Amino acid sequence: MVRMRGVAIAGVAIVLSIAFLRSRPYLWERILYHGMPIWVQTIPNVSYGPYSGNSLDIMLPRLPKSGPRPVVVVFHGGRWLEGSRDETRVRVCSRYLARGFLVVNVEYRRGIGPAVEDAVRAVEWSAHNVDQYGGNPQKLVVTGESAGGHLALWAAFRGQAPVRAAVNFYGITDLVRVASDPLFADVLPREDTLAWAER
Repeated sequence: MVRMRGVAIAGVAIVLSIAFLRSRPYLWERILYHGMPIWVQTIPNVSYGPYSGNSLDIMLPRLPKSGPRPVVVVFHGGRWLEGSRDETRVRVCSRYLARGFLVVNVEYRRGIGPAVEDAVRAVEWSAHNVDQYGGNPQKLVVTGESAGGHLALWAAFRGQAPVRAAVNFYGITDLVRVASDPLFADVLPREDTLAWAER
């Protein structure tokens, strides 16, 4: 009887814990993130360029695979001024990891000018280096959310790396249309704003 009561109390505690965590997605996400090292190998803070903001995490499933893995380069959002690669680990990276991809999760410098330079640099670095980590540079995909979607497209179409696909999640594709929008006034360069947007 005492044993059954203990099992019942444990069951209720588990159900209440899950309900509590589901009502607070940020806590659920933190727990899942901390659980990632169990099934994912992460090589943190790999430098891909000369600036202090040029770092990335390489993440790959611990499950064995014959041959090199397809690669996805991930850019976080945040109006080119905010955000962090930490925000995409669970929401974006874990989905590609579950499908066997090697993930390159990129941090970039703030400001649209430095960010687009870093995006091209990160994708080109990936194309030249992922084979050292078990990735296939001939199966390179870029993706991002919001500003990160814009950076993924920019790197795919302006860089020299052999990108096979670009997956844009609600990223801006036409900077000319937003050049006069007050929301973007602090993002685009003040001089020659329209000329920069037309690039």
